[in-house]
Amino acid sequence: MRPARQIGAMAKDPTIKVLVNVDVTVAADARKAPRYAIEHAVRRRFNRGQVPEGGRLTITAADLDPTG
Repeated sequence: MRPARQIGAMAKDPTIKVLVNVDVTVAADARKAPRYAIEHAVRRRFNRGQVPEGGRLTITAADLDPTG
C-alpha cells in the first residue's frame, strides 16, 4: 500500500488525505464541499475502476452525489 497522498490543488490543507495514489483536481463547482465528501468521491471513483493508480482525476459537483 502506498502512503496517503494530499489531494486538491485548491486546498493546501494537509488534512485532506486519500489512501490511493491519484492526482486530484477539484473543479470550481465542488470547492465549497466538505473535505470528507471530496475524499469519499475520490475513493468511490477509484474503487469503481474509473481512474487507475497514479492517474488523474477531476472531482466535480456531480461526483459528490452518492447516487451517481
